[in-house]
Amino acid sequence: MDRTKTGALIAAARKEQNMTQKELAAALHVSDRAVSKWERGAGFPDISLLEPLADTLGLGVLDLLRGERGTVPEPEPTIRQALAFLARQAKERTRRKWSQVLGGTYLCFADGGLCPLCNSGPGRGVPSGDLFGSAGHRI
Repeated sequence: MDRTKTGALIAAARKEQNMTQKELAAALHVSDRAVSKWERGAGFPDISLLEPLADTLGLGVLDLLRGERGTVPEPEPTIRQALAFLARQAKERTRRKWSQVLGGTYLCFADGGLCPLCNSGPGRGVPSGDLFGSAGHRI
């Protein structure tokens, strides 16, 4: 994938649709600065945006990935299914990470306020309701 070619394609297709960067950004629920980055080749759209971006610009998803309009028909349903699968996987990984973080925080306080990071808790010299442990960090 070539960000510069893809950016040029996005800009050309947007102009063909008589859209401004701000209008394209609103349609995709992103900032106009994000669209500008894509068009300059300074960034690439998130995988979850490829399908809606392609639909909005009247392009195929493979066109965006290649950075040029395809002359051969592409197996669009297969590509769209793969993108949906990849987007779900990315969301699941994010959800799992947050679950681990929140689960660790819960365990820190579930055991009577005992926190292994600051060695605080009942009977340890620091009140369990104290927001700051003996090490001075926020719990």
